[in-house]
Amino acid sequence: MTSFNKALAGLILAGLTQAAMGQTSSQLLFGDTHLHTSYSFDAYLNKNQTADPDTAYRWARGLPVIHPFNRARMQINTPLDFLVVSDHAELMGVIRAINLGTADQEDLGWWGNLKTWFAVTMLNRAIEGGDGGSVFNSILPKAPLNPGGDPVADGANEMPTDTFGDTLATETTAWHEIVDAAERHNKPGQFTTFIGWEWSSIPTGANLHRIVFTPDAGDKAKQFVPFGSDQSQYPEDLWQWLEDTRDRTGARFVAMPHNANISKGYMYAETSLKGEPITAEYARRRMAWEPVSEVTQIKGDSETHPRLSPDDEFADFETYSHYIQQESQEYKPTKADYARSALLTGLQLEQVYNVAWSGDRQLDGKGKLSPVGNTVELDSGHYDNSIGAEQLSTLWTDPDFDPSQRAFYYVRVLQIPTPRHSLYDAIALQSDVPEEGPATIQERAYTSPIWYTP
Repeated sequence: MTSFNKALAGLILAGLTQAAMGQTSSQLLFGDTHLHTSYSFDAYLNKNQTADPDTAYRWARGLPVIHPFNRARMQINTPLDFLVVSDHAELMGVIRAINLGTADQEDLGWWGNLKTWFAVTMLNRAIEGGDGGSVFNSILPKAPLNPGGDPVADGANEMPTDTFGDTLATETTAWHEIVDAAERHNKPGQFTTFIGWEWSSIPTGANLHRIVFTPDAGDKAKQFVPFGSDQSQYPEDLWQWLEDTRDRTGARFVAMPHNANISKGYMYAETSLKGEPITAEYARRRMAWEPVSEVTQIKGDSETHPRLSPDDEFADFETYSHYIQQESQEYKPTKADYARSALLTGLQLEQVYNVAWSGDRQLDGKGKLSPVGNTVELDSGHYDNSIGAEQLSTLWTDPDFDPSQRAFYYVRVLQIPTPRHSLYDAIALQSDVPEEGPATIQERAYTSPIWYTP
């Protein structure tokens, strides 16, 4: 959504005719690419000890499931079209297997076995005492000793994943169970399961996570075990593994940057983690493996930030100001943390246009639009669809278009305000105002950039 002089963040989707789309049929599908189950170490330590991959797929398909915390029956009204169960590659299924007594642990000798026994005993004691969260907090990364340098090579960077010795056998068993669950629930034409995982590189709290998934079936997926950040925290090594595994098995992969908003300026930086310049070969390689980036998820929005886009009145959406690490550190949004500014790299100007909207509202002298309104009742959480529009369509021409300039555009679509989960919590707890976040939310969607080249 930029040109070499400007960026367009349209507020609603402009209609495209079949002729403009080249007669290509399209279908809008809804799904989730980031979901952890009890096979992820963080989920299990934080009291999800029953919602396994099978539970996740049942939930996504609209079937009733049992909530892992309160044991209530849960069911979504509208089933998803697809789901990636993306459990962490690191210690995949290991914490669960240790706690259930099914882990396949190697013989480390009397001293190694004694240390492992102690670690297992303390882990199980914490989990069964409801204090697994403390164990999780204790293995979070530490703040860097050399901020701005290579976070992997930083002296504070530690990988506490060798406590239980070689866990490959247990991880392989877990991976095969995850693959089997995906195969069981895949219903062509009705519901699609993508086999995948999360590569969870987070050196010194710089979130560099990628969601990796494949459109291929279980026969290929069982020919490898997911590559984790315990093997390497550099994305180049992930790409190399993907290339090697593709060549060996024929499997296809997509690696999707995840939670770039808390990457501490590394996700979309103009240098590699090692501080080396981005070469044409590096760029081609990254584009080949990372053709899509996550924009929004529960830990914040990665489109843009109000400090980076002060003229965008809708930029302050689900901002997340916390790093995943042991020590508290002031959150500082940088251009390399957000998709819009990443697309703007090397450009001069960002421009936001309102292109279509509901009601009789009019643009003011600065091109701004008054809010759509809000029907949410703060005391009950009820709302109605008496405002907004079911469908919006327009033919829009860039008023500042320069045919001599390369350009790109993307569209952002906003929903009317609806109750945020924090409002429902406040009502249930009989609290006057939500303790976490605003009371209402305007959900949104984004298109991929459309590029123009003279």
